[in-house]
Amino acid sequence: MKEISGFKGYKISSKGQVYNKDGLVLKQITFKNTRYVRLSKKGKRYTLSVNKLLYETYNCQTIEELHKHIPLRPSENGVRYKESQYYITNHSRCYNCKSKKFLKPIMRNGYASYNLSIDGRIEVVFPLSYLRQRAI
Repeated sequence: MKEISGFKGYKISSKGQVYNKDGLVLKQITFKNTRYVRLSKKGKRYTLSVNKLLYETYNCQTIEELHKHIPLRPSENGVRYKESQYYITNHSRCYNCKSKKFLKPIMRNGYASYNLSIDGRIEVVFPLSYLRQRAI
């Protein structure tokens, strides 16, 4: 059993059993062939996929390892956006490492933009201007 990162006291076995701080097995909810478990941190409850917890706990030990698996095209390079979970590519695409999906752009004034949730706040990011600032 290994401790779940970000949730102190909770542990997960390699078979997907999640244990609380007292060592009791938590109840799992099944929805659309996916198992979920509820964890709490600082009085706030989180519903997380057991498969995601298994992947993050046993397959990827650090966040940097999670970011290595970005599906980029051969001529594409990704730049991490302000130490967050998002990567912006030189083809104006934005990848979310947490959901493992590319985000859909929102067209504003003829330019692609993305609404990124960082520390509970929504930031509007224009990839072209961000990449231009990083080059300088």
